[in-house]
Parts: sequence; structure tokens; C-alpha cells
Amino acid sequence: MTLENLRDAHALIEDAVTESLRARAAVILDKVHEAANAAGDEMSVEPMFAELTKLGPPASLSDSDYFKGMGAAFAVWRRAMAHIEDDAARATMDAAAAAGIDAAAHQDKAGVKKAYETLKADWRDYLPKHIAAASARAVAPYCDEIRKGTLQEIAFMGESVKLQSGRPEVAEWESALDRARINLQMQPSGDVDCIGKLNDEYGQAIAVSGAVFRRGLEDAGIPMDARLDAANRSGDAAAVALIQQLSIAPRDISLKVSPLLKEAVAGDRVLFVFDSLDPNWGPGVDVAVDWGDRSAKFRTDAQKLLRNEPVEHIYPFAQTFNVTATASIRGSDVGRSALPVVVAPSPASLAERLADVFLTSQFALALLIASVVYYWRFHSGAVTFGAISLHYVQAFALGFVAYAAVADLPKAFADLILK
Repeated sequence: MTLENLRDAHALIEDAVTESLRARAAVILDKVHEAANAAGDEMSVEPMFAELTKLGPPASLSDSDYFKGMGAAFAVWRRAMAHIEDDAARATMDAAAAAGIDAAAHQDKAGVKKAYETLKADWRDYLPKHIAAASARAVAPYCDEIRKGTLQEIAFMGESVKLQSGRPEVAEWESALDRARINLQMQPSGDVDCIGKLNDEYGQAIAVSGAVFRRGLEDAGIPMDARLDAANRSGDAAAVALIQQLSIAPRDISLKVSPLLKEAVAGDRVLFVFDSLDPNWGPGVDVAVDWGDRSAKFRTDAQKLLRNEPVEHIYPFAQTFNVTATASIRGSDVGRSALPVVVAPSPASLAERLADVFLTSQFALALLIASVVYYWRFHSGAVTFGAISLHYVQAFALGFVAYAAVADLPKAFADLILK
């Protein structure tokens, strides 16, 4: 199959779907008109007026004929209330008709007029509701069909979203599809505008599908002109704008420290990864990484990186470094990324510095003790060592203190700090 064959087949499918939607819309419209006309006939006031016209012109009617005709009209009106589905509305209008019949029987003209006006107003208010309910029943099967088909399409969209795992937008996309799914399932069928409301929810799902399509098109391993053609045929203006932008402006190639690395440490290898390299890029796309520490740049090409070439660097000291990566084709940038990398001190170098401090402290303490012993023995005027037993006690005490100062005390202090 060639791209031209695929394009023509897609156009045929789109045309068939469009014609199918038009035919279904025409069927639904006919059903609604039919139901609305039938509901209007059920609530027609013509039978009531027919009873009055049997008596002749109103001006020629006697009071007796007038009350007789109005009583008959109220009776016909009351029988027509069997079509009213709202129990409360039917009870209210039935009470008004009964009051009219009673007033006509007692030749109460004021009572007849009041009952007539009340019944006419209630009937007029209920008529649109009756027609709407009948129309909703006519539309309900199509609404259920549309709901079922839309839920299936949302399920397919959900599978497409799963294929984009790892993208930060996935959680938002899944949440939007969940909301549309719940709203569709809760949408009642007995609503004349159910199709419009279902279409609103479907529009929310289509927005997610469009976003997934644009991101997939952004990373598609096909030439840029083919991507632009696909975007144009989709009818998605945002997708067209995205591909046009990608063709003239650098994209984010998303350089990151490897998630396998807990932290970057001075003296150790720091591993980096690229999250958004265009799969269509090959050896003609040069990639350079500036480590931010004035060392030589890392240079390679996109094809090697797509084949998992390692990107790593050793920082000699702790600091925050601004790492930048650039992808270019014949000197023109097609991708960029910037990343601050916090490099922690190496535990080994920290231990070495602490050891130096303790060794220096030990030497100072030993020198201080030796100076004190020398000053004490020189100025004490004591006799030759060993002349008295106290000399041995002094020697033992000084030796113990010197040992503690030079060995035990710094070691204990160092252990305390390191812990």
C-alpha cells in the first residue's frame, strides 16, 4: 500500500461515516416530529370547542344552553386528561374541570369562568412538557446507542493514552476520560436534549484524543512533510500548528539525570538520559552536551543516542551545574534542553578532610602535653627520676593523659560527628 492508497481509503471511510451520520440525524428528526405532533394532538382543545359550537353562536345562547354547553366541554376536557403523565398536574387540572362542571350545574357563571381560565392556563403550561416528554421517548433509543458507542470510543482512547505512559500529561488525560465516562453513564435517557449533552461529553473526550494524537505525531518516526500532511488531514488546527512549529523552531529534547541514580556525587559517574529525542533523527543530527564545569563538551549524534549510547560525566567537586544540550542539523538548532544538576560532596573526600582535622588536632594536643610536662619537670627542681616512688605515679598519669589526648579522645570525637 502506498501513502496515496491509504489517503484515498481514509477519505472513503470519512465520507461513508459522514453520510451515515446525516442519515441517522434525519431519522431522529422525523421520529421527534412524529412524536411531537402526536403529543400535540393528544392535548388539543379542539374537542372542547366542538362541544360549544354544537349549541350555535354564543350571542344566541340562553343561559341554560350556555351552562349546558360549558358543562359538556368541561367533561370532554376531563376525559382528555388521561394523556397527562404528570400525576400532580393531572390532579390539579382534574380539580379545575370538576369545579367547572359543578359551577355549570349550579348556573354559577363566575364559577364557570374562573374554572375555565384556571384550566386553560394549566393546560397551556403543561403542553410543552407533554411534547418534550414524548420527544424524549422518541430520542431515547438513539441516545442509548450513542452513549454505548461513545463509551466504546473512550475505552479505545484510554488504550491510546496508556501507550503514552511516562508522559507528564497522562494523568490529566486519564482523569478527563474518567470524568467523561462517568458523566455519560449518569446521563438520563429521558431528556429531549440527551444527544446534545452526550455530544458535549464526547467533545471532552475528543479533546483528549486530539492531545494524544498531537503528541504522537510530534514523536512519529516519519518525515516532517508526512507529519504535516497527517496533521492537515486530521482537521486538528492545534496539530497543524504544532508540526509547523517543530519544522521551524527547536523542540525540547528533555535531558535528565537518570532516574536510576539517587543523587549526583562528586567524583562518581553521573548518568544522563534524553526523554524526547525525535525517533526520525539519524546520524545527520549532531548532539552536544555542555556539562557546565568548563570541561570539554560531549559530542555524538542522535542515532547513537537512540541506540542507548551512554551519556555520563564525572564532576570533580560539589556544586550546582547548569547543563545544556543542543541538537543541530548542519549548524541549525532543532532541539535544546537545559538542566540544573546538584552535585553532592563525595563521602570519601569528606572523611579525608575530617581525618586531616583530627590528625592536626592530635598533633597539637600531643605538643601541648609535652610542653606542659617539660615545663613542670624543668621548673620543679625535682631530683633524678625514680628517686622517690611518686615519680612512677606521675609518669603513669602523664602517659595515660597523653595517650587519651593523642588517640582515644580525637577518635571518639570523630565517631560522634560522623554518626
